[in-house]
Amino acid sequence: MVVIPTESGGTPLLMDGNSPPIENTPNKAILIAFCFCGGAFVIDRIAKWLVMNNVILVRDVIPGLIAITKHHNLGLLGDTSVPSLLMYGLNAAAFAVLVYAMVSHAGKRETGKLFALAVVLGGAIGNLYDRTVYCYVFDWLMFFNLSIINLADAFITLGLIAYAWLALKQEKPKSESDVSVV
Repeated sequence: MVVIPTESGGTPLLMDGNSPPIENTPNKAILIAFCFCGGAFVIDRIAKWLVMNNVILVRDVIPGLIAITKHHNLGLLGDTSVPSLLMYGLNAAAFAVLVYAMVSHAGKRETGKLFALAVVLGGAIGNLYDRTVYCYVFDWLMFFNLSIINLADAFITLGLIAYAWLALKQEKPKSESDVSVV
């Protein structure tokens, strides 16, 4: 039997056909994370379909605070006009960074960060789908009669907040100079 140690010090690979159970590998975490990503995309698509097809009617949910409306966002943030080629380039770069970071966090067994980024990616794919199919992003949830978003935007925002919180919460290793001698 040949044992190949992993770089991260995780479960070694056994070359005799008895590989470690999938629960102990980053591959399972990546697979589940991409399922979360797909789930965020599907939930966003269903919500948009319900509003677009008047299954959920345009109305004030809480007058002055939350309303359901229909808005075609032709730009980036807040309808900021951006050339299409630049917008697709920014999306491609963001997707590449997100997937790289997800794989990196899976390898380090940082599942919280992995799933936070998966939700961000699912939201980004939801908005990219709209932009590609309709040439605009369909926003439908208005707050304070000012800001109109969709669930994809909420997934992106909540995922980034969760990621930032996890990054700030992560303990920094103590150096020898930080240890006090009694």
